[in-house]
Amino acid sequence: MRRYTFSIVITADSWAEYYRKPSSSVVATTATGQTIRFQARHLHRHISHEGVRGIFCLTIDNNNDFVSLERV
Repeated sequence: MRRYTFSIVITADSWAEYYRKPSSSVVATTATGQTIRFQARHLHRHISHEGVRGIFCLTIDNNNDFVSLERV
């Protein structure tokens, strides 16, 4: 498994755009400078009235399939 740590800030207004498109992707830059892309739906449990903000750790398996997304 591989883990990627990144910070992200998505305002509530911007999140509304992701919400309208269920298959939309989020693109982020990791702490090591790598670009990652994952489905926005994986952030749903981290949404607040301000949107999504914080430092997260994305875990994927050896087939690049989603395993988990946790707030650090």
